[in-house]
Formats: sequence, structure tokens, C-alpha cells
Amino acid sequence: MTEGLEALRSNVQLIPDVLRVVSNSKWVDVASVMPDPSEPLVNPFKDAEGGRWEAPPTDAMLEAAHSYSHALTQRVAANFYHAMRYLPDVKRQALTAVYAFCRRADDIADGDHQEAFSGWSDEAFTGFEQYREDLVERSGYDAIIEGGEGLDRLRQLYGLRMKMSSCFDDDLWLTDPVFMALKAAKNTYNFNRSDLDAVIDGMEDDLYVVDYRTVEHLEAYCARVASATGLLCIDVYQPSDRTAARKHGYSLGQYMQMINILRDVKEDALLGRVYLPQNLLNDYGIDPESFVKNGPPSADWKPFVNEWARRCNEKLETARPLFDLLPRDSRYSPAVMVALYRRILRRIIRRPSEIFSKRVRVPSFQKFVIALLTALRIRLQPTRPKRSAP
Repeated sequence: MTEGLEALRSNVQLIPDVLRVVSNSKWVDVASVMPDPSEPLVNPFKDAEGGRWEAPPTDAMLEAAHSYSHALTQRVAANFYHAMRYLPDVKRQALTAVYAFCRRADDIADGDHQEAFSGWSDEAFTGFEQYREDLVERSGYDAIIEGGEGLDRLRQLYGLRMKMSSCFDDDLWLTDPVFMALKAAKNTYNFNRSDLDAVIDGMEDDLYVVDYRTVEHLEAYCARVASATGLLCIDVYQPSDRTAARKHGYSLGQYMQMINILRDVKEDALLGRVYLPQNLLNDYGIDPESFVKNGPPSADWKPFVNEWARRCNEKLETARPLFDLLPRDSRYSPAVMVALYRRILRRIIRRPSEIFSKRVRVPSFQKFVIALLTALRIRLQPTRPKRSAP
């Protein structure tokens, strides 16, 4: 069943003929610098009257696309932004492109973004209904959540998957800045399509699945929405041993997603989703319905949080060998992410019930200090011999 599902998703392709072509000359380089953070984020190609460029974009056009992804990351992903601010420019551009793509998928699934298909003919979506039927049959999904609204989000994700497929067509450049930047990153770092597909797979899960029965069930979900992102980052980091690094990057993605799930438990519950596995909640006598209120009794919740933190830290220990496999100029990024997430987890452990009254955050100034100190530490540390995982 899994193999058939992967084949279904990987076979989604964007046909160039369904897109209106727009001349590169229709775009004038007037704002390739990053927009002022106080101003609304504007697509630099919003006036392009087509879905694809007639020729590969110029360096100025790509600069504008990268600026858009950079600005998006800076505005809505402070942790991720601080984790890449001292990377070499080309690696930072690639990571902001990856983040912009992942954010687009996540916002579609949550109903916070309406994907635009400017310059697309209706023929682009002729395969959607068959895809939807095959998806349900091969995945074992039940009815889609939120009815017609959920179906519209699934259609948008299908369109997003078609956009992503353009990154693997040498002659097809979309006018969407996120996919211009993502394709440029893919051309530099040779991303696997399966990793990009997996990100969208996880968002499709969110349209059908509202809770997770077991730890293993949740881990499979985390592999799609978080570990796949980590594997894309590994490609950008350029480790000495890609196979070993991907193994450890997988665990690092699990670590961060598990902390996200714990931190956002009330926010997700208010959306009708419970990601914490039901079998583990049962072991501690926790009723998920309490998540939308003030949380479970402290006597039950505190030991559960300690157990969840232990599992998170096990994932981190499995991920630690990653750092020895990375060049010095890439080590900084995952090190900052670990430092920030460790700080979040420690705050939750100290006051477990606080997550039901406010969002646990690392203050901006502390993020800046953590990022700066991490960069200095890595710059000053002696070069260590590279080693592979046993």
C-alpha cells in the first residue's frame, strides 16, 4: 500500500501546456532588495500575466525571488531565521527557499493561505478527482475533515505538488517566486523529489487524520512533516557522508517536531487535532478533551511531560553525530536550532501547565544572543576529525 501511495504522489506532474507563457521582459527589476519588514510582503511578480516564464529567469529575477523567501522567513519563522543568519549566502538562500515551500504547504492545510494559480487553465486539474479517489483507496484515509473546505485545501495541495514538480523540469520556470527560489536551490543541491513530496504528504494527512493512536503512528507523520525538511537541509549543509548525515538529520527533525507538538498542544486541540499519541496519554490517565481548556491535572500532566521530554532527548542523542559530518560553515545552523528548541523544552519542563495559558517562546533578544554565541563557538572550536555513524 505504501509503495502504491508513493507512486501515486510522485507521478503528479505539471504539464507546461496548461500554463500561459509570459515574457521575461514583462518584469522590471524595481525591488530586488528585501522589503522593509514593516511593510506588507508583496510578490515581486504579482503583475505577471502568466504561469511560466518564456525563458530561464535572469540573475535579477532570481534575486527578487530569493528576497521574497528571505523576507517571508524573517517575518514568520524567527527560530529558523536565526538558525541561518550566519550561513554563506548561497546556503542561506537555499534554506529560505525550503522554508517558504514548507510554510506554503502548512498554511494551505491549516486554511491560512489560498494558493494562487495565475495563468493556469482549468485543464491543469483534470487529474485531481482521480487522484483524490486513489489517495483514499491506497492510504486507507476516512472521510476528509471539514467537508467542502477540506476538499478545497486538498485541491490546493495537489496544485502545490504540481508546482513542486516544475523544479524537476529543466525547461519550466514558474512565475511563483517560491518555486523560482526552490528550483534554483534544487539545481544547486540536487534535492530528492521524494523529500519534497513527503512535506506535502504530511499536510494531506492533516486533512484526514485528527489524532494518532500510537507513538509509531505519530513518528510516521513526523517523518513526513519534519524529518523530510531536515533531509532537505542536510543536502544544503553538504556533509562528508550524506547517507549517515541523513540518518541523523531524520532524528533531528523528529526531535524538533516532537517539541513543537508539545508546545502547541492547546492550539492544535482548538483546531480539532491531537497529535500526542493516544496510547501514551492513556498510560498517564490524560483526557485529550482537557487540552482545549486549562489542561489535565498537574499530577498527571507533569509526569507525562517528563516522559515526552525523555523521548525528545533520545532523538537528540541519536542526531548528535550529525555535527561531526558537517563542514564548519554549516554546523552553525542545526546547532542554533538545537539550542533554541532545548530552551523551549526546558521552559515547558519547569512549568508544564503554562502551555495551556500562553505560548512558550524564547524572547527575541535571547534568540539573537544564542545565535551569536553559537556562531562564535563554532568559529573558535578546533577542527575535528570527520567520522561516520557506526
